[in-house]
Amino acid sequence: MTTTNISSFRATTEQGWDMAVDTAEIGHDDGAARKATAEADRESALEAWDRAETAIETGNIAAALEALEEARSLAASWGDDAPEREAAQAVRDDADPDMVILEEMPDQHRASHRAARNWGSYPDNGATRRQCSREEADEVVAADEDEYDHIVE
Repeated sequence: MTTTNISSFRATTEQGWDMAVDTAEIGHDDGAARKATAEADRESALEAWDRAETAIETGNIAAALEALEEARSLAASWGDDAPEREAAQAVRDDADPDMVILEEMPDQHRASHRAARNWGSYPDNGATRRQCSREEADEVVAADEDEYDHIVE
């Protein structure tokens, strides 16, 4: 995956954001505040796209996917997250087959999750994701007594 390939997805999402900002006020009593929120979310989403492109340039697939997920979440709250989902799938499809994304729970969060008997969901639960070889990921997963650490499919 190159940033050239992902730029078409970004162009599509920028058009969607322009429409969301332009129509945010329509039919709402708090139109000005809603438009300001749309503009702020647009900026945050495009910053996430910038981080994704930088991560792709450096080969950091995990960081690219994390940034695209942030952009997807923002876009979904305003309507259409298809470009972000499609870009993330393209990144995964082009990734080195010997590399995987490993989701891990940091030690400092494990005790509270054990006590709650609930591991929550990434990224809100404090877990981290990183790119590593399948061999390394398999070793980490096998050594995890809590059975939280896992390969993200």
